[in-house]
Amino acid sequence: MEASSTVMNKAFLVVAQLLATSMICLVASSQEELPRGSWVEHGLPESSREELRSLLKDQVERQRIPGGSILLIHKGELIFAEGFGWADIAAKRPFQVTQPVKIASITKPIVATGIVAIADGNQISLDEPVSKWLPEFLNVKLYSGEPAARAPTIRELLSHTGGAPIDESPQGRPWLRDWSNGPNVTLADVVERLSKTGLAWEPGAKFGYSGSGFDTAVRAVEVATGRNFEEQLHSRIFMPLEMTETTFRPNPVVKAAIPKAYNLTTNGIVASTRKPREHNASNYVTYGGSLGTTPRDLAKFLLLHLQHGKWHGQQIISDEAIRSMHQKPKWSPTGYGLGWSLGKIGKDGQRLTIGHTGSSGTACSIDFDKQLVWLLFTQMPSPTNPALTKEPTFHQLFRDKLKEITAKLE
Repeated sequence: MEASSTVMNKAFLVVAQLLATSMICLVASSQEELPRGSWVEHGLPESSREELRSLLKDQVERQRIPGGSILLIHKGELIFAEGFGWADIAAKRPFQVTQPVKIASITKPIVATGIVAIADGNQISLDEPVSKWLPEFLNVKLYSGEPAARAPTIRELLSHTGGAPIDESPQGRPWLRDWSNGPNVTLADVVERLSKTGLAWEPGAKFGYSGSGFDTAVRAVEVATGRNFEEQLHSRIFMPLEMTETTFRPNPVVKAAIPKAYNLTTNGIVASTRKPREHNASNYVTYGGSLGTTPRDLAKFLLLHLQHGKWHGQQIISDEAIRSMHQKPKWSPTGYGLGWSLGKIGKDGQRLTIGHTGSSGTACSIDFDKQLVWLLFTQMPSPTNPALTKEPTFHQLFRDKLKEITAKLE
């Protein structure tokens, strides 16, 4: 196992160095432009665009949000792409629509898509217990100390039904623990420790949102394929879609371009005090929430799902595999598929909407019925303090306004 991990790490070091070099010119990227369309020609009155801009301006001026960026795509054409407010309040640095951000849990649908693509190529089964590849899970126990009936499957882990430690529990979020922080701590180390932590409940018994479940799923994929997962995600998803501005391991230039993180408090907007972790080419990052990307790169990924696995006429992932991600597993009591939060189902039995949010203040959505994709990037999460939620949050107001504006789109 150690020899295999060493080979994978050395191979990935080369790939990571190449990716870092390609990311140096991120802000001036020459990536292919998304087709542009007219707001009015897509059936939206000019007044509604001004209403949206007015909302953004008002929320910044009232210090309900520092700033952000928005993309809106209808029927494959970009009809709105704007930044607003501040990326750095003190420095008066505007929030640009080209800027990369930390997308937090929107990482999940991207990682899940990479894993499903690998399974679509018959390299791994989503329905085998991970103990097939991770022997540390052969005799995994429940928190109660009782032996689990079996280890979770990759499908269960990607749908948060595998019994992995839920994020809010004392056992959750290993990426915030001191023991997982360091230049020599690897994904293999973290997953082995998770196997000793055990499962909150029997796999398949119920839903529990867990980023660490994604870490275990990714590690199983690495061992099964004998290849580093980030390299596989790059070759299967990022390269075909020309997502040149997406990475788990940003170089110094990219880091400097990322807007400052903020929190809304009773004293107003304050800079986050959480220190970002330092990552080299091979140490642990969480695959449930560590990606950084730009609006344009994420838009390409969302369009891949809107187009059922096709990009520029090429079938990157099979239609069947993509649709399987948009369906709720039969044992899941909530509307969550493989890496996606699920909306309503249409009369034809197909999913009408899917989406995801990120704790950094990001959100995205795909409306298959309206052929509509939107994304919102901020670096401030919605507040949970009751004193700050007496009036609607910025994110709520944005969603409500967008729903109102796009209601009549066909």
